[in-house]
Amino acid sequence: MLYELLTGRTPMDAREIAKADYEEIRRQIREVEPLRPSNRISTLAAPERTTVARSRNVDPAKLSRLVRGDLDWIVLKAMEKDRNRRYETANEFARDIQRYLDNEPVTARKPSLGYVFQKFARRHRAALATTACFLLLLTVSACVSAAQAIKNKSLFTAAEEARLNEMTAKEREKELRRIAETERDRSQRLLYTANMNLAKSAWDDARVSRVAELLDQHRPGPGQLDLRGFEWFYLDHLRQRALLTLKGHTKGVYGVAFSSDGKRLASASGDKTVKIWDSLTGDEALTLEGHDKGVNGVVFSPDGKRLASASSDQTVKLWDATTGQQMLTLKWLGAGALGVAFSPDAKRLATVNGELGKAGDVKVWDAINGELLLTLKVQSRGVGSVAFSSDGRRLASASGDQTVSVWDITTGQAALTLKGHSSGVGSVAFSPDSKRLASASGDQMVKLWDVATGQEMLTLKGHTGYVISVAFSPDGKRLASASHDGTIKVWDAATGRETLTLKGHSAEVWSVAFSADGRRLASASWDQTVKVWDIATGQETLTLKGHAAPIVSVAFSADGTRLASAILDGTVKVWDARPR
Repeated sequence: MLYELLTGRTPMDAREIAKADYEEIRRQIREVEPLRPSNRISTLAAPERTTVARSRNVDPAKLSRLVRGDLDWIVLKAMEKDRNRRYETANEFARDIQRYLDNEPVTARKPSLGYVFQKFARRHRAALATTACFLLLLTVSACVSAAQAIKNKSLFTAAEEARLNEMTAKEREKELRRIAETERDRSQRLLYTANMNLAKSAWDDARVSRVAELLDQHRPGPGQLDLRGFEWFYLDHLRQRALLTLKGHTKGVYGVAFSSDGKRLASASGDKTVKIWDSLTGDEALTLEGHDKGVNGVVFSPDGKRLASASSDQTVKLWDATTGQQMLTLKWLGAGALGVAFSPDAKRLATVNGELGKAGDVKVWDAINGELLLTLKVQSRGVGSVAFSSDGRRLASASGDQTVSVWDITTGQAALTLKGHSSGVGSVAFSPDSKRLASASGDQMVKLWDVATGQEMLTLKGHTGYVISVAFSPDGKRLASASHDGTIKVWDAATGRETLTLKGHSAEVWSVAFSADGRRLASASWDQTVKVWDIATGQETLTLKGHAAPIVSVAFSADGTRLASAILDGTVKVWDARPR
């Protein structure tokens, strides 16, 4: 649409499309790159170009020049054939257009220094003029100083040469060695200073491997000069803030869960295994093998004695969390298991079954003997999330068909079907007293529902992107929501008033979790960082860097001192979450 608004023509020639058969049309869509808008305007016949320009109130001679550059890049990025190189959302596309209008660098191309300076200059002409005059004075002053320094150096060199001539050969050799070592030490110190500045810049950009590389260059060997100062040890501390990095999976990690006492951590992976780790030492305690396909979710029972894992092989397995022995296998015909949850009393187990975006169901099992108790038929586009109420009597499911269902676990009947969202629902959460339910949706809204009546109590508006995660504080007074707009919002759960907007992530936020005392909130983002926030002040208290891939899930330990994050590169990290 933007292409046509700029050029008056569609990206693909309508006449050629009209003559082509279906396969040729598909080939052109997949393979033929459209002309840049500025080039398309240049190829128009003069009468056409005049018509297009006049309809846009622009001089025909200037139209191509106005479009050339940023608008070319923005349009081409929006139409990239590789979806990974296109804008993630319409909001991101809109923000880049606004950057163009505000004379700011756009993200559609990697900006060169000249490009960024050009944008800056347009916005700060007066300040740059003053700065240029100041720099001119500095340049003149520097030239005068340099000339004097060269003169002084010449005098020093002559004096040094005369002093060396007066020495014996042995003294001269010793003195020359001393001068060489002094110059070498000076060069090393200059290199150290430069590398520490580069390491700090790399840390700010979350390039942790580059930080490690620069620091390791100055780790002294036996007999070598140790140049390391406070800055080296500070940066080394930052990059190793993760208490543990748990490596052992060979494919992506899709879920993590702490045991109730916080001493163990379980991880589920696409490599078909579940691993149980000692969360204090990072030692791998158990590797649970038995699934035939990737494992999508894992959860400890409330008493920590059992572990349930959900897999794409259409099974959920229950394991003895101490010995690793397989206790039960829950099987059914149909699609794979996307997620699993224990009821608060650990007697029942709910599984989400299906494929993302397709039809599925929720099954409720007896967690002791494996008997299938209920099959809850879900709406047409499958389940994105399930949650038990704290009293264990209800189960809520979020669906891609824009609804939320609340089920009576005793009867298996859908007690409520909550309608009000205009896009798929991705996350649901019960309040601690089980009286309210929160739902987060692609319509950029969070809704609060009365579980007894099904009435919509509040609609929380403020996000500008898909709301992907929602969580109640332990006291039920606050609600946190995470969105693809890169922000976390904290709401008053009674009034719906927005109390905080937490900004700091540079990409979509996928998960939020409150600490047990409700004073802190953790957020996991596609920008490869986990952040911890003080809920009272909104201040960012920790930024945990060290991931090499996007983070999809985050969870606090029961005592709030540790934090686990799951990443798409096959690792789980455990962090010291105590405020510093």
